[in-house]
Amino acid sequence: MTDMPKLRTRLLVGGPRWRCLRCPRQGLIRREAYAAVFAEVAVDARLGLVRVRRMLGVYDAGRIVSWKLAGGQALGGLVGGIGQALLEHTVTDHRAENNWPEHAADGGRL
Repeated sequence: MTDMPKLRTRLLVGGPRWRCLRCPRQGLIRREAYAAVFAEVAVDARLGLVRVRRMLGVYDAGRIVSWKLAGGQALGGLVGGIGQALLEHTVTDHRAENNWPEHAADGGRL
């Protein structure tokens, strides 16, 4: 069983508004992750349809503590990017305590 408070103390450093991973060899690491995303789309101008044929996301996220959560973040970013690119707009529910798009769970299978 993992001792979560001990793991948190070992890995995280920072204040209440930000967190950085601690790396024994390099000191502090920035908390941001960087990505490059490429998409191949097909456009049918006559019907006004856009199809995403395939996507590739390449990420530099440093030390991954939870692969499941990191994968979910990456997939969520891809789905959110498709929505922003196709609609040129993002709708968020400002009553919620997050900034997630309202229909983020409706992304379907990529």
